[in-house]
Amino acid sequence: MKDSDEKQDPGSTEFIISDRAGLDRAMDIYLTGTRKPFMKTYNTKLAEEAYSFLRGNMDLLHVSQRIAVYSDTLLPYLSMLRSLTMNMIFYGEILTEEGASSGEKLLKSWKDFLPQIIGNSEYIIDVLVYGNFADMYLEAIQRHGGNSSTLAQVADIIHCWQEAGDANAEIKEKYKPIFSRNFLIKCEYKLPEDYFVAENRMFYSVLDMYSLLPLCLMLTVLTIIFAVIAGVNRLRGRKPFIMLLPWRSYYWIVVVGIVIPLGLFFLYIHIDWLSGRNMPAVDNLLHIGLEKLVFVVCFPIYFGIIVRQQLKKSGKNMGFPHGKIPVGTYCLNMMFFWAVLLCMTGAVAGQLFYYKISYYLPGTVLYADYGFTTFENQIKNDLAEEMLNILKTDK
Repeated sequence: MKDSDEKQDPGSTEFIISDRAGLDRAMDIYLTGTRKPFMKTYNTKLAEEAYSFLRGNMDLLHVSQRIAVYSDTLLPYLSMLRSLTMNMIFYGEILTEEGASSGEKLLKSWKDFLPQIIGNSEYIIDVLVYGNFADMYLEAIQRHGGNSSTLAQVADIIHCWQEAGDANAEIKEKYKPIFSRNFLIKCEYKLPEDYFVAENRMFYSVLDMYSLLPLCLMLTVLTIIFAVIAGVNRLRGRKPFIMLLPWRSYYWIVVVGIVIPLGLFFLYIHIDWLSGRNMPAVDNLLHIGLEKLVFVVCFPIYFGIIVRQQLKKSGKNMGFPHGKIPVGTYCLNMMFFWAVLLCMTGAVAGQLFYYKISYYLPGTVLYADYGFTTFENQIKNDLAEEMLNILKTDK
């Protein structure tokens, strides 16, 4: 059976039956299939296999990869099931008009068919499409003077969900979620505010992590520049050397130059009335810009001043006039300390930012071990369960 290519009225569908006997056999197979205890499409099996290779630490990258895998999954079975439903209804109406008892069987096959496919729902789009099937069966029954309150109730579940307002619109406007705004579908009940607070905190931590990129890049460039200058001086025969500083100098450089500034920065980002991190990021751009400027630019300048002071003190103790050590020696030692700052900042700050992201992630709507998000899975399960409970009453 195939669609007719002839001109037809808008909104109508015509079919050509080229093999009536074959269609009858297909109907028998279909009715036999509806008596099976369940149906499984296995359409998501490929996505599950691809996702299994990503299993590991449940971090933001892992979540992004999972969403990408499931987003790329094709759903051809939906169009196939829709075509099957249209064919069953069409042929059932034909048989009913011919007076055949099998026509009524086809038109009532939804009692077994809909529970099968709804119980097999993998995504929320599945449930929405299957709700439309209930509409199609109901319209066919009504065309022949009948009615079905069960089908009407099933279809109304989807209609009400589509027409209902979003109970979380106000809280979405308050927190303006960045990551989940493309995945946060509407629902009729309010989500805990903690979901949005956790995502807001996580987004700030992601920005902190990204701010390490320009900082580490700049420190790497400085290390290379000072290494080149020191190497050029050595090639000119000036023999720069590593200065052994007093332990107090190393204390100042490490503790006062690195540990205390990083500690103050982490203290600052945890005080909401200072950092404004209880606000959506899009409403807090001034604070974000200033803190990144301090972290990426002012922090290395401050560290360079501390190191220069300690080198100058050691230079005086070594007999250099006014502590002015040779350029090659200064650059060689600065190269060493820039490398120390690069390693310590990247290791300590990077791990702390990563920990914060991983800490907040499970409390967001993005977190899930299957499918898109836990939230979407819950909405899908709620709609499917409500539809199945109604269909059970008509058994």
